[in-house]
Amino acid sequence: YSGFRFTYTEERVGRFTYTAGYRTLLDEEGQPRYVISVPTLPEQERIEEERARTVAYLFGALLLLVLVVMLTASLLANALARPIGRLRAGLQEVAKGHFERTLPVDSRDEIGDLVQTFNEMQEQLAESRRKLAQQERQLAWREMARQVAHEIKNPLTPMKLSVQHLRRAYDGLEVSENGEEPAKTGRFNSLFERITGTLIEQIDALNRIANEFSTFARLPTRMIERLDLNAVIREAMALMQEEEPDAEFVCDLHPEALVLEADREELRRIFINLLKNALQAIPEEQQGRIEVVTQLKQGDGSPSAYATVSDNGSGILAELRDKIFTPNFSTKTSGTGLGLAIVKKDIEELHGEIGFETVEGAGTQFWIRLPLAEE
Repeated sequence: YSGFRFTYTEERVGRFTYTAGYRTLLDEEGQPRYVISVPTLPEQERIEEERARTVAYLFGALLLLVLVVMLTASLLANALARPIGRLRAGLQEVAKGHFERTLPVDSRDEIGDLVQTFNEMQEQLAESRRKLAQQERQLAWREMARQVAHEIKNPLTPMKLSVQHLRRAYDGLEVSENGEEPAKTGRFNSLFERITGTLIEQIDALNRIANEFSTFARLPTRMIERLDLNAVIREAMALMQEEEPDAEFVCDLHPEALVLEADREELRRIFINLLKNALQAIPEEQQGRIEVVTQLKQGDGSPSAYATVSDNGSGILAELRDKIFTPNFSTKTSGTGLGLAIVKKDIEELHGEIGFETVEGAGTQFWIRLPLAEE
């Protein structure tokens, strides 16, 4: 059969199929001489069982091989993905500004070299950040010392002139004939009251300037507690109403408590600064109206408290809007320019946001967004 020495065929008896094998027998010269046929009809059932058993064994072995391959691939994938996942998490921490996390080096291959390089880069970034922060603090303190000296010199000059004027006025007093009481008592008293009043005002200005610079430069030593934003706003508005009884204050607060985690005094000072700023933005000849509104905002992440402070003042000029939160910038001759800078600094340290909208001649609205405390 096509040159093969062994072959088989499928034979049939009725509907029953069996296999018949054929084998050649060679002579002395190696040529086929006889053919033996061996029918398997008596043992066909056993042959089928063995064939089925063989197929089952082969299928089981193949399934076991597939499982071994999958398990090995999973282990290899985990071994490769674990350091890459740690490296990815480390990069995310670096993107957030955290340089303290050092990744472990578990292997000596290319991935291990990459992790080691990442750790070295992270240490360099942390060192550079520390040096930069130190330089910024030094520059900030120098600039602050210069500004403090400049601001203190301004009220000291009229204080010195006033004292000199007082001494000259005292030296020029005429004495009565009996030498007991001055002849210009009324004029001297008036001059004395005016000059000493100027001294007191300038001393108060010095105290206010020192307090504002101290607040701006202080480290955040806060007493964090859970408090209601609406309650703090009511306290701030009550204080401002006592100071400015002629102004109209309007409250439209959220009906439910807006619970924050913050320092009460710091939060109250934020709204007092905003309310003072709003009052100072209103011309003297105009009736002041200040409106404070609080809302609950549902953003992309967690809910937040949203507060606005609006006035009917003259607004902010377009060329000054980029400098509103800059330290030492003020549109008033009597201010230090630190009020809104302090407000922005405190809001950002509370992980909040601040901004404003203004229309020249119609007024300004400052808005604040603060994260709510977790339940």
